[in-house]
Amino acid sequence: MKNNKNIVRKHHYFNYNIIILSVFFFVLIISGCSYLLTGKHEDRIYGEIHHRTVLTEAGYFIPIPEYYDTYRLYLDMIPQRVTEPLIVNDPGYHELLIESCIDTAYMSEILQFVILNKERGTTEWGLPPWVPPSFTPDSVTLPVTTSLTIVYPHSYPENLSFPCIILLDNENEKSFFNKYCSMPAPLSQVPVKRGFGSVVSNVYPAGPLLSFSVDSLTVNSDFTIETDVVWTIKEGILTGDQVWETGSRIHITGDIIIDPGNSLTIGEGSIILLDENVNIFIRSILTVNDLSEEVVVFTSLPDSPAWGGIIISGEDAIVTINGSIFTNSGGNINMGHGHSDRQPLFLIEDNASFTCDNIYIVDNKGQAFGGESSVIEVHNSLVQKCVTGGQFTNCQLTIIGSCFSDFPEDSSVYINNGIYISGNSTVAFITDSRFMYTKDDGIDSGGSGGGDITISNCIVDSCFHEGFALSSKGPSVKNHILDNNFITRCGQGLELGYSSENHEVYANHCLFYDNFIGIRYGDNYKNEYNGRMYIRNSISINNTKDIWNMKASDWKPSINGIVLQNSFFYSCQEIYGNQENLILEFDDSMHLLPSSPGYQEGTDGENIGLW
Repeated sequence: MKNNKNIVRKHHYFNYNIIILSVFFFVLIISGCSYLLTGKHEDRIYGEIHHRTVLTEAGYFIPIPEYYDTYRLYLDMIPQRVTEPLIVNDPGYHELLIESCIDTAYMSEILQFVILNKERGTTEWGLPPWVPPSFTPDSVTLPVTTSLTIVYPHSYPENLSFPCIILLDNENEKSFFNKYCSMPAPLSQVPVKRGFGSVVSNVYPAGPLLSFSVDSLTVNSDFTIETDVVWTIKEGILTGDQVWETGSRIHITGDIIIDPGNSLTIGEGSIILLDENVNIFIRSILTVNDLSEEVVVFTSLPDSPAWGGIIISGEDAIVTINGSIFTNSGGNINMGHGHSDRQPLFLIEDNASFTCDNIYIVDNKGQAFGGESSVIEVHNSLVQKCVTGGQFTNCQLTIIGSCFSDFPEDSSVYINNGIYISGNSTVAFITDSRFMYTKDDGIDSGGSGGGDITISNCIVDSCFHEGFALSSKGPSVKNHILDNNFITRCGQGLELGYSSENHEVYANHCLFYDNFIGIRYGDNYKNEYNGRMYIRNSISINNTKDIWNMKASDWKPSINGIVLQNSFFYSCQEIYGNQENLILEFDDSMHLLPSSPGYQEGTDGENIGLW
């Protein structure tokens, strides 16, 4: 008999994805009680851990007690009957606690095991598949300070796809809420997700006056369909200071090149029609819509193969784009970039400079951005329904007041990140933005590199995997500062995975709410975990697991991996205790009410959670 209160842990690893190799029977004997684990598996040895099994079918824990009334079973802390088989089918990490009490002697043993989802495999070790809930409009009444803005080309050639952008602003920031926008006939209503929505339709709205409404907000605006349009054909090398005047109708039939010493200016209200796989190569100066009164549109014919992209290269390349819509780009399969290996609309490389304001990248076949060792600024813009928002490596990156959403669309199929940030020399500043409905992570700032990344006042919503996925390797120096961010309906809100000892994460005034896991230290791989997370003035509640410190390499938490300071949470491991009796009260925008614990109780005098 073991000593009183002694707990023994055993580890098992089940995988629905592994080829069936054998049938295994594991018998766990405690004080005369046998527990039979059956299933098709592959046996593996990992360091000091005796064995883990890989299960390709359901697992069964069958108690065969000699004195069944002296044993208690708890599966994931839920009491179980010991007189009949216990069937475990749910993918994810599980703990079976077996307690015995015979002749006043107490013993307990914990059997740890993981069942993997056969579709997602080891990428989600210990996690069940997470599919965020579908879009649902909020019933809350919009604040009286909310305004509705509709962006579309007011005069547009016939036989093109009609693009339209819907923006909801609340004073100096985008709306917090989800709504539908009623569109002019025959268009259907469009989801407006926390202030941003878009549609690209092959059916034109019925003009000449168009009406748009969100709740009680209404915008009426004119629309003219152009017939018998005369297009100006462009291709090849452009020399001198080229100016495409206001309202130009340009058809680009072959690649365009702007070499150093030359420039191209595109006036407001211009429509740029591009043929299949056509690219624009910028090695000098490009300016689009300097006035921003009437939107510029870059597009191709409906249902035709996608055009290519805009390749911006070299330190002489300076690109400024305002008030423009880009659709149906990314068609060249030989110009893939980064993790997604798809052509970016904007490939910005070799110390180029790119600045955009109020641009809308919607319904594209490739990714939106590819950045390599360049300076990139994105202001007040929307990236929606692309393969991914893009990858930025060793860039000086600024994103302000923008939205990255629906990659590649709002569905239950998972594939790509909102954005991916990597490289030792990366410096990123991201604020007042949204990263939503992504099929992998909202922001993936991982890989082996370092960098300094600051993310503040952002909303991360409905990501299949992590809201923030952070990692590093080797001696890399990496700093993440997360301030006043709301992370909701994600598989994991914040994860610090494999990491350098020089990797530090500071999460201050963040709210992790309605995720599967709120805050995670460790990941689904078998690497070294040496970084540290400091969670201050933050809230992680209403998640299945508010805090989970668990490394796949050894099935253990890292005691020093998470430092909690002045923060609230409900459900987590014993090493952190719990605050289940704490009742927090929020307003509609998820700020604490004056009557709630934590109101103005931050170390800086602000609310705990969002300030």
